[in-house]
Amino acid sequence: MIEPTSEAALKPCPFCGESNARVLVEAATDRIDIFVHCYSCGARGETIGATFKDRHYPEAIDIATEMVAMSGAAAESWNMRQGGKEQ
Repeated sequence: MIEPTSEAALKPCPFCGESNARVLVEAATDRIDIFVHCYSCGARGETIGATFKDRHYPEAIDIATEMVAMSGAAAESWNMRQGGKEQ
């Protein structure tokens, strides 16, 4: 797993209340999954994934750009609270 840096500020864990969550990346040959993981209680946010098997990227920057967007989506999902509002 790679732990990317993220500009998005993560809210405390909605389960344990600790501020010990990070955006993580699980990468395979043809797939990347990005999610938020709480190191205090083990809670895991929604997985934002992409399959690259059928895509043709002329430059690695395209994948990096998509990963940044996916990281932002994972953080945004983590920060949503009951009622669908970001708090």
